[in-house]
This record gives sequence, structure tokens and C-alpha cells, in this order.
Amino acid sequence: MDKHYKDKVNVLLLVRISKIIKEQYRQKIEEHEVLHGHGMILHALKDKGRMSQVQLSRYLNVKPASVCTLLQNMQKEGLITREADTHDERVMLTSLTEKGLLKSEEVDKAWKEIDAEYRELFSEEEYLTLRNLCFRILEKYEHIEV
Repeated sequence: MDKHYKDKVNVLLLVRISKIIKEQYRQKIEEHEVLHGHGMILHALKDKGRMSQVQLSRYLNVKPASVCTLLQNMQKEGLITREADTHDERVMLTSLTEKGLLKSEEVDKAWKEIDAEYRELFSEEEYLTLRNLCFRILEKYEHIEV
């Protein structure tokens, strides 16, 4: 095999792995009656606190229109509240409700369960190496909207 082919294979492997992990996550959180997109927003708000739609979009690397639709649905379900920013009333800040906080804890539990499954595949050193490699990719390409 030439080097170019090996590079393509690595990229294809990463795409396949990301799809597998995304599907595992979707299945795991749906057991808690949480949709995939809702789970990502719940996690972000628990992790970062109040955020605007634009901040959420950037943090999650998701199109603003998609975030808007998700937020509308989540507000109807009582998972989030939205209030005007005291410094700029044009900006709506999103935060978790009590119900949203409880659901975000279920989402975190799902992530930890998936993480534990993957930890079993690797030694501690391999796991940390994989983690560092993933962070290196994120640092370089996180600005790209998917």
C-alpha cells in the first residue's frame, strides 16, 4: 500500500468510528427519553452554564438554525428557559430548568457508560494517547462547522 492510500483509510476509519459512537450515544440517551440534539445542548448548558444561541451553535459546532429549532422544542418540554441578556436585550440566554438539569445528569451518565465501554478496549496508556490525539485533531479543526 502506498502512503496516500493509508491516509485515506485513516480518515475513513475515523468517520466510521465517529458514526458508531454517535449511534451508541443516540441509543443510550433515548433510553432516558432524550433526543440526540437535546442531549448535546443539555450537556453544553450543564458544562458551561447560561449561553446564547450563537454560543451554543459554536460550542456544539452545529448550524444556528438547527440550534434554534432544538431550543424551541426544549423550551416547550420545560427543559430550558430563555431570558434576555441584561447587557444586551437582543440576546436571549438559555439555561437549564430543574427538569433540564435532571435530564442533563442522565445524559452525563450515558456518556460515562459509553466511555467505560471504550476504556475496556485499551490500556490506560493507550486510552490517554487516544485522548491526546483526539484533542490534537479538535484543536486544529474545531472551527469547521459540520
